[in-house]
Amino acid sequence: MNFSQLGFKSSKTYEHNLGLSVCFRQPKADSHCNKLHGYSLKIKFEFSATELDKTNWVVDFGSMKSLKAMLEDDFDHKTIVAEDDPEMEWF
Repeated sequence: MNFSQLGFKSSKTYEHNLGLSVCFRQPKADSHCNKLHGYSLKIKFEFSATELDKTNWVVDFGSMKSLKAMLEDDFDHKTIVAEDDPEMEWF
């Protein structure tokens, strides 16, 4: 099913101020991106549904506490390294 055909849409955004700060590098880049550098992530989830729930919502955002906790655990002050990074053993 194509989500653009569904009638109800909703979104949840975790802004930069949540503090999901990650460190990346792209060793294949011919720029400063081949060095470790950080970003403050902004993550947006988009939801679609053909019907609303009993409270007229697409998603109950109160039920997303575990998702927020997972994002914080997986991305807060972490270093993300590509599987094929030539320095993987060092990381």
